Amino acid sequence: ALRILPILRLGAKAFKHRFLPESGVQQIFQRDRPYILAVSPHGFFPWGVGMALVDLMAQGFMPNFLGASVLGALPLAGRFLQFIGYRPATESEFHRCLEKTYPRNVTIIVPGGIKEMFCIRKDVEISAVNLRTGFVRLAKEHGATIVPGYLFGNSQLYRVADGPVGRAFERLSRTLRTSVNLFHGFCGTLLPYPSQLACGLGEPIDTREYDDVPSIHRRFVANLRDAFDRHKATYGWPDRELIFVGEDLPPSEVDDL
Repeated sequence: ALRILPILRLGAKAFKHRFLPESGVQQIFQRDRPYILAVSPHGFFPWGVGMALVDLMAQGFMPNFLGASVLGALPLAGRFLQFIGYRPATESEFHRCLEKTYPRNVTIIVPGGIKEMFCIRKDVEISAVNLRTGFVRLAKEHGATIVPGYLFGNSQLYRVADGPVGRAFERLSRTLRTSVNLFHGFCGTLLPYPSQLACGLGEPIDTREYDDVPSIHRRFVANLRDAFDRHKATYGWPDRELIFVGEDLPPSEVDDL
């Protein structure tokens, strides 16, 4: 995969992707243990995951990333994704990823998953990681360090259906176990709207220092919010607010796709 890194980095440059702080990767990720980079939000399509993966590769890592099983079934794209680190988001594959050593000791996941695809707003950021604890349990079993990462800009790359239509597609997606929704990109195409992407890194969580999963999960949610608040001005969103699913949301205008 390193042989095609120069080509992959063109995508990261197109999105002007960066980690925040820019020295965060060298400071946080080491070679001696497993790491989980748990990022949010998913957005309609997680371009931010791909950009974070490319920049980690540039630092010498060969990250794994977990995604919907349907990705691996794609005729050509599936093989390419597997080549650069994709694994289906199953518990058994997660275990295998956490058992790998450097340079594959970093695994990228999107805990909010499909739920976050239907929580996209133009005015606020919404995360569903507060509803997910399974990844924390597996991290604890392996003594992995969890690194919260907020994907700035990832929610604004596409416009998706909201309101009753969006909720209907969310129910359908859960039944099919893959994402289905009405959307549009730049000028009504599949291309994403122009947006810079950044991954704001939060304080790492050494799961070996905690006795129970709920305590780790509470710390993760708190550290993700802190990462958002700490880096949002640097990204260019000084006044934007992060809201977790279940918290009070301001009224929104429905996107009439």
